[in-house]
Amino acid sequence: MVPTRFDQQRGSDAKGLKIMATQSRATTQSGANVRGAAGGVISDVREQGKEAVEAVAEVRDNMATAIDRSLKDRPYTTLALAVGLGFALGALWAR
Repeated sequence: MVPTRFDQQRGSDAKGLKIMATQSRATTQSGANVRGAAGGVISDVREQGKEAVEAVAEVRDNMATAIDRSLKDRPYTTLALAVGLGFALGALWAR
């Protein structure tokens, strides 16, 4: 039996559908890979954020300790520094 034009078209349609199915699977797999990679990046950023918050908290605690010690050891010097800092910030804000 000689294949008709309809048979040839049906065969090419079937090949096209197979190709589309293969491409669809590849796209789905690459999408899953992208989601996995994005999840890893988000996890890394979250960890870096936690580390930054901890570092800021440590600096804050050290600063509070240093100010308390300065107030006890040199109260007038600390007061003069606070007044000078307030004056400088006020001058900057006024501009």
